[in-house]
Amino acid sequence: MTDEFQKNLDKYDFLLDGMAEKEAVKSLVGLLEKGATLGDLVGLDKDKLEVMYAYAYNLYSSGQYAQAEKLFRALVVYDGSVTKYWVGLAACRENQKEFAEAAELYAMGATMGGLDDPEPMYYSALCRLKADQKENAIAALRFIDLMGNDKKPHDLQFKVKAKALLETLKKIENN
Repeated sequence: MTDEFQKNLDKYDFLLDGMAEKEAVKSLVGLLEKGATLGDLVGLDKDKLEVMYAYAYNLYSSGQYAQAEKLFRALVVYDGSVTKYWVGLAACRENQKEFAEAAELYAMGATMGGLDDPEPMYYSALCRLKADQKENAIAALRFIDLMGNDKKPHDLQFKVKAKALLETLKKIENN
């Protein structure tokens, strides 16, 4: 428990009905600090989250983007460390033409994955282009070269795509 948290807990002590509630809040924060997710705290284990993900993915695949988005939003709240939840949410926003938000969500997915997979960042760059954020798109495309592993075909595929798109953007700019 950080000193800052303790100060804030003391500051808002009047909102809690007593020592039991204060201890419950401390206990919850302690669990979160140890790596527990909100899903863990409400009893949604990885298997249940996978069922939710499968349902959200099916909704997305059938073009029901707004409905799928609700489930993907819940998934990132319950366990924000899973890249595919962020990517699913981003794809929903992209298909609803919310390109700037989708770009941020794809980038968040890349970040939550430890920047190991260049694919979400590539899609972030594409959405930035669609959102008329060319400079940010170029920065994302350049960053992809630092991500992933050149020996993995999947990673290499997206690095090659990013370099090709950068070259295309340079040619367009020079004409």
